[in-house]
Amino acid sequence: MKGISEIRHYQIGRQQVVVMWKNVRNVSLKVAPPDAEVRMSVPSGYPEAKVLELLESKRDWIDKAVSKVKKRAEATPTKHDPAILRAWIEEFKPMLEKWEQRMGLRAAKVSFKMMTSRWGSCRASTRSLTFNLMLAYKPQECVEYVIIHELAHIVHPNHSPQFWDLVGRYCPDYRRLRHLLNNP
Repeated sequence: MKGISEIRHYQIGRQQVVVMWKNVRNVSLKVAPPDAEVRMSVPSGYPEAKVLELLESKRDWIDKAVSKVKKRAEATPTKHDPAILRAWIEEFKPMLEKWEQRMGLRAAKVSFKMMTSRWGSCRASTRSLTFNLMLAYKPQECVEYVIIHELAHIVHPNHSPQFWDLVGRYCPDYRRLRHLLNNP
């Protein structure tokens, strides 16, 4: 494994944590879907005592994050019917056109793919939007929120207050919908 100098496994409470010492500048801790594996990356030479101290201090966060990822995985279909996804894309197109018209914004390119940690993405410089195919299994109001969110990134390629003001102008209920999407 390129850049990894050492891998160790630790038991923190009920969770197994994989810690990798590697060529990085900062410490990162994440819970990876779909199996909720807890992974920590630390700079080469980072003291083991500090790793253990940090993991202990993050024990509650780790438990909550593992639970959330597992819950989301249980709510996600494991088999995807291509016919259902094609039909959904056809239903999606008029929704996108409606919001492009209302917001006065236009995507130059739209694509769809399976994503593990995002509902959509926007490359503002090329006006390219990508949407997660898992949206096919979500309520229409949530899909429309993601469309508005990604179109807003064409104007504001960040999550600044101006970005959220624009999202809120077209989707006043965005906080509830975001919560609904991320907490099945």
